[in-house]
Amino acid sequence: MSIGLEYITKIFGGSYTDVANRLQITPQTVSDWIRGKRKISSSKIDELATLFKLDKHLFQKELTEVEKIEIELDYLNRLSKRDAMLVPEGNDTYNPHSDVIESKLRELENNKLLLRVKRLLYSNSSNTFNSIDDLITSIEKNESI
Repeated sequence: MSIGLEYITKIFGGSYTDVANRLQITPQTVSDWIRGKRKISSSKIDELATLFKLDKHLFQKELTEVEKIEIELDYLNRLSKRDAMLVPEGNDTYNPHSDVIESKLRELENNKLLLRVKRLLYSNSSNTFNSIDDLITSIEKNESI
């Protein structure tokens, strides 16, 4: 199991040493948090939330795929604000991250849809299961045409 702090640090391009220095703690402490040897104190979670400008609940828990994509999108949007530039001819803005952002948005929507389908599949209703099965069969038939 890995906690959100590990993923967030990776996405934001930092190191455990960077995080430790910003929080005025040892890199070993951060490593212990990541490996689950110690829990992150509430005061340090507050500092992490401020440092990364993310919700507190993301740092100590195992992240879902949806949360991971949302973190990536947050980071990409920050990069966009920094890196976007006005195109000299016209009032258009060039964003070097727009293709990746669009791809991540599609991935996010797909993952949210999968979560909804999983919830329905595990709802213990045979009617729901049969309806989903029929729908998928119908879609598959249409796709093969």
